[in-house]
Amino acid sequence: ATGEIRAMVGGYDFKKSKFNRTFQAERQVGSTMKAFVYGCAFTQGKTPATVVQDIPTRFTFGKDIYEPKNYEKDFWGPISIWEAIRDSRNVPAVRTLEEAGIENVMQFARNCGVGGKVQPYPSMALGSSDLTLKDMVRGYGTFANGGKQAPPLFLIKKIVDRNGRVLEAYEGKPGEEVVDPQSNFQVIQ
Repeated sequence: ATGEIRAMVGGYDFKKSKFNRTFQAERQVGSTMKAFVYGCAFTQGKTPATVVQDIPTRFTFGKDIYEPKNYEKDFWGPISIWEAIRDSRNVPAVRTLEEAGIENVMQFARNCGVGGKVQPYPSMALGSSDLTLKDMVRGYGTFANGGKQAPPLFLIKKIVDRNGRVLEAYEGKPGEEVVDPQSNFQVIQ
């Protein structure tokens, strides 16, 4: 709720490598991005009971063609968003991204505190963008804060001199509500 980092493993040996994997390593975030796709869709009136099609789908962008596949390489037909989330179905996530609007989902993720560069492609729904763990922790922190934007993460709470005088102090507080309570509840459920 405060943005305070209580524990972090950024690497296995700072003496050998000063590269902090929590703050500096950008990796594809995979299905963790689906929470932002469905969260955005919920703010637009969809619910976990909304039916989405899990069917072969083709997206065309100029000369480029994108055909998302499910991990199992099968299709279930019409399913509820709840089932799509439960089983981490890829095709329904991409179709939901298309319906919600790529720019809307990108803005929703930014509002939740996801930093970094989210790429505006259909594969974004499947986590193709390279982001840091720090970016995703803050985004998910917003859901944990009941829809209030998680504050920026910080490592040092206060600095005190040898006489006990506080030289610097930081106490983060959740920001404004960026996800309405009902949509936030639906994402968490």
